[in-house]
Amino acid sequence: VNMDQAIAEGRFRQDLYYRLNSVSIQIPALRERGQDAVLLFKKFALEMSEQYKMPPIRLDAEATALLLAYDWPGNVRQLKNIAENMSVTCEEREITADILRTYLPQRSTTTGQVVPLRPVARTAEVHAYEQERELIFQMLVDLRREVNELKRILGVGDTGAATGAPMPLPRHTDLGYVETPSAHPHSPAAPHAVKEDERAQYMDVEEVSDAEPAAEPSKMTGTLEDVEREMIRTTLEKNGGNRRITAARLRISERTLYRKIKEYGLDEHHTRTAAHVAPTSAPAPTIYIYIGMLAAIVCLSLTACTISYKFTGTSINYDLIKTIQIDKIANRAPYGWAPMEAIFNNKLQDLYANQTRLKMVKRGGDLHIAGEITGYDQFNKAVSADGFSSQVQLRMTVNIRFRNAKTGETWEKQFSATTQYDASQQLAAVQETLVNEMVKDLTDQIFNATVADW
Repeated sequence: VNMDQAIAEGRFRQDLYYRLNSVSIQIPALRERGQDAVLLFKKFALEMSEQYKMPPIRLDAEATALLLAYDWPGNVRQLKNIAENMSVTCEEREITADILRTYLPQRSTTTGQVVPLRPVARTAEVHAYEQERELIFQMLVDLRREVNELKRILGVGDTGAATGAPMPLPRHTDLGYVETPSAHPHSPAAPHAVKEDERAQYMDVEEVSDAEPAAEPSKMTGTLEDVEREMIRTTLEKNGGNRRITAARLRISERTLYRKIKEYGLDEHHTRTAAHVAPTSAPAPTIYIYIGMLAAIVCLSLTACTISYKFTGTSINYDLIKTIQIDKIANRAPYGWAPMEAIFNNKLQDLYANQTRLKMVKRGGDLHIAGEITGYDQFNKAVSADGFSSQVQLRMTVNIRFRNAKTGETWEKQFSATTQYDASQQLAAVQETLVNEMVKDLTDQIFNATVADW
């Protein structure tokens, strides 16, 4: 926007302009910024790849030249829209100049600007922003009124309708709980009188919900961490310590629940399983006979043979080591698959959360794991009779730095994992499965090197 012209035409207040204009920065148009268009295109393509878990689109040499030659009348917004459009609608991941031309609009042969379909009135041009603002305000007011009416019908707290106080924005936690700040303490409470037929109308909605409230509303105070901890604790108590049912009620995965239990120190109080909460009843005498026979068989088996190679769990002294810090393992490989970094970090943290009793901390852990993904490569594994590749090998390499603050042990090692797939398959079709296989192998290697005891 040319601010001097806008002020001269009365579309912007001059006094406000001088109040806001401390430092002026002139940003040139995208067509005048050289290679920025290519870099921005790659950025937008990678963002779409990470969001929708698909391979990113790439430009060949001719398409890159066409991208730089285009004048981009819509600047960065036009470039972003085209990159997102191609990422979703184009079947090819290697973008050629012909494909790119189909997404670029025809450039004007006169001014290079978009020509309006009809002349715009002077007054409409000057005051259009005011009409749009009024329309947006009206939509927000209508939306707020509908939300307040819905909350009044359902009997959910103070809607603030009586005072006209703005509705606070909700905040979300990892457990899906929405914490909404309360209204002004001195504002009068909204009316809660609801007709009986209205209550009956919404009674089925409450009965259908399979997620029971984890705690009383009066207890939902404090920080978000306190709310999460209270929800997990009370839900565990209601389900007798059964973590599978608790995770289902909270609508989170069991791995996330295990990690939260260790993070909030709840594993010492809620370690009972479903077998412990089954109705207690005296077993029949026949059951005792079967149990005795099974114990005798096990004893005979143990005395008859021994195993010299065994996994004893972990070599952690829990009296000395209580916490672990796992930094984000960033992807530093020259070539990589966008979701690979998140998959690796999640599985590494889940492994330590499920296989140890260490508490996850963000800093100052007794054990500290850091590093980066350094390689993601593919090679020809085998060649068929006609001279073409028949098997392709995929390799993933990770560099890990480990420190034990209690014993002073430190080391830095590289871990690699490989897998292969048929050359007739496209990597995009099997990449997720192959990456998960290599990530499992790598996390097991790291776990064995840091805390496992064989």
